[in-house]
Amino acid sequence: MAGEPPHRKPDGGDGSADTARSRGQIERDIATTRTAMSATVDALAERLDVRARTSARVSSTLERVRERPGPTVAAGGVLALLSLIIWRRRRR
Repeated sequence: MAGEPPHRKPDGGDGSADTARSRGQIERDIATTRTAMSATVDALAERLDVRARTSARVSSTLERVRERPGPTVAAGGVLALLSLIIWRRRRR
């Protein structure tokens, strides 16, 4: 407050050397925290971007199907056969 003497340390010094070092350390801590928070926010944004995640998943699935169409065609055939069996049983 106005009119009060500057804060003195118990050793009688004004702490300017300690304050400068502490300020530097605080600034490094703040920079480290900002970097960590930025990475966290980026990771959260990536997780919340459903459209991008879905698009990436579709792309990777299509790549796998193009690389090895045999298992996909077989799985599709089995699914079609099961669907036909279920459909015929329900019609009875």
